[in-house]
Amino acid sequence: MSNSPSIIAQVETQFRHLLAAKNPVAVEEAARTVDIPEDFDKRALGGITLAMVKAGEIVEFGFCRSATVRFNKAIKRLWIATDKLQAKPRKGRSRG
Repeated sequence: MSNSPSIIAQVETQFRHLLAAKNPVAVEEAARTVDIPEDFDKRALGGITLAMVKAGEIVEFGFCRSATVRFNKAIKRLWIATDKLQAKPRKGRSRG
């Protein structure tokens, strides 16, 4: 399985960009903008939101249904940015 830190970093950058618009966002929306190999374990993306919640950058907003079969058409959590949102990932954060 592939859990490339560069993929996680790319998804996080896109997620932060989408959040900056102050609209509710699911991580899946950011992941769709990144070329992710089929063998990538999508659970590794959970670390993005965990770190951002701990830093106070995002809060839960609600839920939506996944738009893609690749993400199992499952229920996904929506997040919204707080005033603490940083434009770039904080240095020293561990990734998947």
